Amino acid sequence: MSTFIFSPSKNAFYLSSLKERYLASASWPSDGKEVDDATFYEFSSAAPAGKTRYVTADGYPAWGDLPPPTHEEAVATAKNVKALRIEQVNTFIAAQQWPSKLALNRLNENDKAAFLIWLDYLDAVSAVDTSLAPNISWPVEPA
Repeated sequence: MSTFIFSPSKNAFYLSSLKERYLASASWPSDGKEVDDATFYEFSSAAPAGKTRYVTADGYPAWGDLPPPTHEEAVATAKNVKALRIEQVNTFIAAQQWPSKLALNRLNENDKAAFLIWLDYLDAVSAVDTSLAPNISWPVEPA
């Protein structure tokens, strides 16, 4: 008997030695297929980048491409990216102490020009319409 069982309907592996426990909890798969150790170790580990485990027509595990994100997932990702960029800009501006220096009239012309460039970038990021994801052209961060 194999050490591992793969259930196509659950897309999950089960340890054969624990079959009695699975049966007692009514969770042993009725469609289980014996798989060798190499199959278990390959397909129970982390999926390769951009891949997910799926079930082949013959009921065994295989790696397949991840489906593209839904519109809602793309919008959520874009909202997170937007919030992160805004936070990074605000952190950078604060680290330069430009607002304080400007208020105290201690901002030199070079720093004032840089501050304005970063404020323009902040405005551009803030104006991004995340509902257009994944078709967003993000503004380029200043050098």
